[in-house]
Parts: sequence; C-alpha cells; structure tokens
Amino acid sequence: MKQQHIRHIIRLLFKRLSRYAGQIKKAGGRQAVHLFRVETKKLRAFLRLLSLELKKEDELNIPGSLKKMYRALGKMRDRQLHQRRMKAAIKSNKHIHPAIKLIWKEEVKKICGKEMKLLSVSDMVAAGKKLEGKLPGMLEADTVKKFFRLKMNGILHIVNKGSYTDEELHSIRKHLKDIIYIRKLYDSEKKIQQPFTLWKMFELKTFEQTAQQLGTFNDLCNDLHFLKSVMKKRNSKEKGEMQHVQKIWLAEKRELKRTIVDSLARPKLFKIKNTV
Repeated sequence: MKQQHIRHIIRLLFKRLSRYAGQIKKAGGRQAVHLFRVETKKLRAFLRLLSLELKKEDELNIPGSLKKMYRALGKMRDRQLHQRRMKAAIKSNKHIHPAIKLIWKEEVKKICGKEMKLLSVSDMVAAGKKLEGKLPGMLEADTVKKFFRLKMNGILHIVNKGSYTDEELHSIRKHLKDIIYIRKLYDSEKKIQQPFTLWKMFELKTFEQTAQQLGTFNDLCNDLHFLKSVMKKRNSKEKGEMQHVQKIWLAEKRELKRTIVDSLARPKLFKIKNTV
C-alpha cells in the first residue's frame, strides 16, 4: 500500500469521526456514540499496523484529545448499556421489584461525571494532519501478513490453554476485532490490492460472530461489576432485591461463556494460521 493510500484511509477515518462527533453534539444518540467508538477502534488498529511497518511499537498512537473523548464516550456507552440491560431484566422477570429500576437509574446517572469536551471538525483535521507527518512511505504486504500472524498467535496462545479468564476472553476479542477492522479497511478501498487471499467471507463471518458474542459477554461482565458496586451502597432489603438480578445475570454469563468456549474450541476457526 502506497503512502497516498495510507493517507487517504487516515483522512477517511477522521472524516467519519468528525461526522459522528457532530451527531453526538446535536442529539447525543446511542448509535452515534457507538459508531464514533467503532471508528476510533478502526483507527487504532490501523495505527498499530503502521507502527509495525515502522518497526517501532506504539510509534503511532491515537491523539490524546481523541483518546479522552473516546474514554468519556465509553462511560456514556456504559450508562446506555446498563440502562438497557436492567430494563430488559425487569421486563422479562416479574419477580424483580420495580423500585430497583429507580435505584439503578439513579446510580447510572452518576457514571459520566464531568462534562466531556467534544472535538470540533478543525480539532479532527489538526489531529489527522499531525499523524500524517509520521506515516511510513509504504505498507508492505509482508507487514500486513505479520500483523495477522501476531494477532492469530495471540489468540492461539490463550486458546491452547483450554481455560479462560474473563480478561483473556476480552483479549481474544480485541485480537479478532483488529483482524476484522484491517480486513474491512482493505475491502472498503477497492483501488488497493489486497496483500492476501485469506479469510473468505464465510470465515470472516465466523470471526465476526465470535467477536460479537465476546462483546456481549464483556458488556455483561461490566453490568455485573457495576451491579456489585451499587449493591455495596444499598440497605439489606434493596441488596436482597439486587441479588436476585445478580443471580439471573450470572446464569446468563455462565451460559454465554459456555457457548463462546465451544466456539473457540472448533479447529476450523483458526485453521488459517498456517496460511498467513
């Protein structure tokens, strides 16, 4: 990939980030928050790949101002997801006392804390230009293959152990998402020749399904962690009601983890390692 194509992708990503930042500023919608964070993750994956080309780990990083906004929006996203899960839990289980919904809403409101600074279009342009001055002159095909190999090896290192902590499952998801993001960047840029013939659509689909399951699992872990912190602040009666919710979510977590582990145990999921 020539530098002009690298620069084009960087500008495209910042253009999308500017658009979603504008939508968040106007309405603060859940979808805009989600899409902004996804584009930031795509940018981060691409910068990791470019750093590998430069042979300097973390040479290219997400600009500090963008990282702050990403983290602040992460708290907003957590708030949205906490509200959605509790709403679904109460709707599907009549034994949960309605008062829990009010307590939950009250605690969730406290998450965001300080008002965040939303970056303007000019801020985005400036951040993008700063990165452009550090870009490699070329992104070699061997570097892309090495990037995928490192990601696959990171996954296989965990999978081969045969047991998984919650943190390890989250690491697998991050590796998978980096693979998916880079592959999709190449797919979206039809003018750029792909340096690989790996991952047919059905194989990539399997990666995406596993990553989605892992994302749901991570969200559930975050909800349980938040629930535990809320329970510490409440009286014994309220805590008892919340323990009922906790049991429901823990059962969901166990079932989802079982499904994910079964999926990761399939040899075909990672058979492409030897062809990278």
